[in-house]
Amino acid sequence: GDAVNAKIKVEPFEPQEINQSVILIHRRIDAYRVDIGDRLTLEYQIENYNNGPVEIILGASLISPSRQIVNSSKDDLRVTAIPGSHTYKRSFQIRSDTRPGLYDIVWGVMDIEMKSYYSLFKDPKVLHIGSSEREETVIAE
Repeated sequence: GDAVNAKIKVEPFEPQEINQSVILIHRRIDAYRVDIGDRLTLEYQIENYNNGPVEIILGASLISPSRQIVNSSKDDLRVTAIPGSHTYKRSFQIRSDTRPGLYDIVWGVMDIEMKSYYSLFKDPKVLHIGSSEREETVIAE
């Protein structure tokens, strides 16, 4: 038979940006008991699997036993997550209208438009918020 010698045009693949993900891989708070008016520090360990930096928002909310949601939006932090695993910190002001109790913490890593989450976690009953009034111990002489 005849040899088959089809002319084949070979072109390289077009480059494609692969948006793998930004993931919250570890989280930590600096205190498990705070008082009303205190400032809490939240630590986010972020893994950025993308080829380049990604702008993100580190958000957080507290949820009371009665399901009251406490936000500190003014403390939401915009950061540039560089590729690899890195730790970022933000604060959370415990507002004066917060009721004492045992609270859940909801951790959010959002896009900068705050329309979608890269990661969202809830740690149940991890933060005890007490009264800002401190009891003094009086020792009788």
